[in-house]
Amino acid sequence: MNLNLDLDLDTKFGENLDFHIKTLIRLISNVSGRYSVNTEKSIKWINSQKSELRINTARDFIASINYISIQEYVNGIEHLILESYNKINMDGKIYMYVGEPNKSYYFGAIVAMYIIKKHQLRQPDYFLKTINEDLSSITGNDPVILVDDMAYSGSQHGTLLSKIYLASLPGSSSPNIYLFLYGLNSISHRKLSEVQTKKKYTYAPSPFKILYYRIFPLLSEQFGIARAFFLCYFFSPHTSGYPLVNVYFDHKIADDVSTFAKGLAYGPIIPNSFVYDTLSDDDEPQSSILWYDCCRLAGMKPHTWSVEWPAVQLQLERELDENAAPDNDKKSVRNGQLEFMPFLNGCHISSGLLKKIKKRLNYNMFLMDHDTASKSKSLTDDERELILLLHMNTNRCVQALYKHPIFTRGSIQKKRLTKKRKARNSNNSRGSNNSHNSTSYNKKK
Repeated sequence: MNLNLDLDLDTKFGENLDFHIKTLIRLISNVSGRYSVNTEKSIKWINSQKSELRINTARDFIASINYISIQEYVNGIEHLILESYNKINMDGKIYMYVGEPNKSYYFGAIVAMYIIKKHQLRQPDYFLKTINEDLSSITGNDPVILVDDMAYSGSQHGTLLSKIYLASLPGSSSPNIYLFLYGLNSISHRKLSEVQTKKKYTYAPSPFKILYYRIFPLLSEQFGIARAFFLCYFFSPHTSGYPLVNVYFDHKIADDVSTFAKGLAYGPIIPNSFVYDTLSDDDEPQSSILWYDCCRLAGMKPHTWSVEWPAVQLQLERELDENAAPDNDKKSVRNGQLEFMPFLNGCHISSGLLKKIKKRLNYNMFLMDHDTASKSKSLTDDERELILLLHMNTNRCVQALYKHPIFTRGSIQKKRLTKKRKARNSNNSRGSNNSHNSTSYNKKK
């Protein structure tokens, strides 16, 4: 059997592996812990909010944060591998999925290989660039290993595993997949424990092995549904009840649906004029739709959704009466209403970018996730372009380190990148760097 014809193998991953591992070791030494929460700044940010409800919600925001350094991420995957790796059937071949170089699976594979080589464990025979639908017919019962950092909602991982499961039906056995995760939550755990069947809306127990190091509490489990709702209302109103947790890593802050990306990176002061109660297409207030979404995701039964809503609605009405600006139109919101007080160490907002945000966007626009901004008919082209610009990796903090060219282009770029890094560091020493977030691997200060 010619595996190169049957499987999409990544031969360059192995060629670049030693270089990638050296880069990972430098990250552990020089970057791990760089983006922690600054306690003093976070307290100041909490107390700068403009009402008691907002102060309490900001306090919950800080309390909900789970920050994972690179060292902690590596330690967690190392624990899983040492506990489980030798239990995997080693009689045949071992496959490891690496995916595309700018994705988290690729970075996870580098971490796993660093650990495997460190402890002199048996190395995979093949690295897979993609997972084909006929995977099981090729790999049989041989193990296929996937490594990733976090299952925030479980949707992406669950969709991938369900597609593999459906492709292996009928009659043939599913591939022997092991998914190693640093963390998940109760909802993503439930999603990954099931796979979709060919019958619509029906699920079967997953045949795949899901191995995880930590399970994070849902916001609704940590604070109750009302306080979880206010976290979404003030910091992520466009994402239909998501995020479920507030988790970020040294090597990335995930998107707005997965975690509070804008709140973490910018430390926004919620303006008096912020109102998220415009009518939906069905003439229903957006706040009540958001409440239903939060309750549904928390696993509450429909007949219990309305129990706490009157009290929450009263708090919202009081908030609007006491804090809304008298002239609350789109123009007045734009003029000087946005304030930011970042509280993560290592994150530096470009003054030029910050000036554009304050000039062109109101708070409601600023909080829009990528999909909402792309589809919104109420935005001008300039507004949409700026919102989408905020979602680019180069304008994010924390940037996804695995999207850096040192990972995406491999060791052949080493000399060129070293020259660029030296030039950038020289500029930094002269105080000329105005970037949103430094991605150099210099020792943390």
